[in-house]
Parts: sequence; C-alpha cells; structure tokens
Amino acid sequence: MNPNPKIFLIVYGISFFLSFFVMVPVGISVADFNGYCLLYAKGNFTLNSDSSQFSSTFHLIDWGPSGVCNFILYMGITILVFSTVLVWRTGLLVWKGHDRSPFTSFVIFVSNGVIMFMTFVAAVMNLVGYDNWCGALNQVASNVTCDKSDLTNLDERFNIHTERFQDNFSATQFGLWGCFCTWLLGTIFAFFKVYYYHKHDDLLQSLAFEKETLLNRRFRYQQVDSTNDLS
Repeated sequence: MNPNPKIFLIVYGISFFLSFFVMVPVGISVADFNGYCLLYAKGNFTLNSDSSQFSSTFHLIDWGPSGVCNFILYMGITILVFSTVLVWRTGLLVWKGHDRSPFTSFVIFVSNGVIMFMTFVAAVMNLVGYDNWCGALNQVASNVTCDKSDLTNLDERFNIHTERFQDNFSATQFGLWGCFCTWLLGTIFAFFKVYYYHKHDDLLQSLAFEKETLLNRRFRYQQVDSTNDLS
C-alpha cells in the first residue's frame, strides 16, 4: 500500500481545523481564570437545597497546577503550526504531482508519531484532571453532575470568569481526541509509506545516501568558510 499525498493533505487539513477547538477554548479559559487552572483542583462540593434543580457549589482549597493548562494550550498551538506546515508542503506535492522521498517519509512518520503521542497525553491530562476535580462531588451526591456546579464564589474571590468553563472544556475534549485520531491516521499512513519504500526500495540505503549528502554539503560549507578566513 502506497498512500497518495492527497490522503495526507486531507488528514492534515482536518487536524488544522480541529486544532482551533483546542487552542481557542483553552486560551479563553486561561484568560478567564487569570492563569489559574481548575484541572486537578482540590476542594469541596456542597448541595444547594434551596434550588428547584439539583446543583452544587464548589469551595476551592487549592488550584490545580497551571502547567497542565499551559501544556494543553501549547499542544493546541503546536498542532496548528505543524498542520499548517504539512498542509502547505503536502499541497505543493499534490499540485506538482510529486511524492515524498524515502528519507522525508521516514521523518514524517517519526514526527507524526511524536505529535500523536503528545496529543494523547494532553487529552488524557485534560480528562483525568476534570474527573479529579469532579471526584469530590461523587462523595456528596451521585445524581448531581459537575456541569451544574456553581462557581460564582470563585469569580468574586479571585476576580475571574467561570461561566464559560464547561463549554470550553467540552470543546477542548472534542478537539484533543479529534486531533489524536487524525494524527493516529497520519502515523498509520506514514508507516505504510515507509513500509512501501522498504519493500520496493532499499530504505536503509536511501537513508544512508541522504545522510552522506548532508555530510558532504556540510563539509563543503566548512571548506568555503575556511577559504574565506584565509583570504
């Protein structure tokens, strides 16, 4: 199986679109919370008995590590940048009717695997962090969900805005798991591309040739610099 560059273009295009579902809501949450992170936050929930609906109020003890939210935001930006570059380079290949070399295909396979793994870590951190914060509510009542929790006491105490947190979390979850699936597909297709070159071409010989070309080019630049220094 030799995946066509058009398949990669579609995958990276979807990833580019989904990256906004990560970067934008997380960025809004970080701005609304003034850098504080509610993921992995510690606190207590109390039920609101005076409400006609089941709801609860969260009383904060300690914020979660801000590095968690910053890492998820960083991953959103990283996915956007990589997707943009790969859409542009793959689009040129499709337009010119060319295909990637064995060495470039191997680099794409490794980079796709790294981005896929980091996106999976960010998605798990986001989900587990929310469940960790929400876990205290299960000790109070099992029929009340965290999306009905009242966080307005935090607004007054820390001068933040919490009314969009649930919507932003849902959008982030959708974006992270969607990006993970697209990069997983990209990694699988990239593996098929590398495997195709391995079966129909000597991949190790091609990689050695690319390495030798880079080394010769570097040596040639060093020679030119040495000549300029002598003159």
